[in-house]
Amino acid sequence: MLWRLSELNEDQKRFLEMLQGIDNNLLQQFGLLVVGIGALFFAYAQTHTHSNLRTVIAMVGLGASIILLMSTYNAFQDSNYIRDRLKGTAFLEAYRDIVSWRSKGRFNRSFYFRPTRLIVYFSVLVSFLWLELVIININHYWPFYMFPIPEWAYIVASGVVIVILVMLALYRRKEDQRN
Repeated sequence: MLWRLSELNEDQKRFLEMLQGIDNNLLQQFGLLVVGIGALFFAYAQTHTHSNLRTVIAMVGLGASIILLMSTYNAFQDSNYIRDRLKGTAFLEAYRDIVSWRSKGRFNRSFYFRPTRLIVYFSVLVSFLWLELVIININHYWPFYMFPIPEWAYIVASGVVIVILVMLALYRRKEDQRN
């Protein structure tokens, strides 16, 4: 059952505008993340002789990526709650019909991931990277070793985080396709 925009009542139109606003907000936040993280990495690389400043930049990057992670996760949860509240309505059935292309065809089933999930996973990865940089700065540039961690441990930890995120993304995609 497909519907036309002209057939929607005012509440449904406002609801659609709200959903579009959530999506636009998430895309703007992701754009800010990419630009902001890039600028912070550039500043971090340029301050190689100032260890305290590098630590501060890494902490700012960690804080910013965690805030973005929390904001994106909250928007993701909001959309899930809205979807749950609309279960069984003609409006949600029409929406599911519109986005049914996501599960049709091998290519779409294999490569479609919900954008909010991808942004959350990317934010986790960036947050973890900033956390590693903070620990590395504290270990190598401060006069005492707070966390005596060998270099190879950072590489192994990064690999483990990446593998966990990929596995989680694949698992959650299968769960999304079932719903």
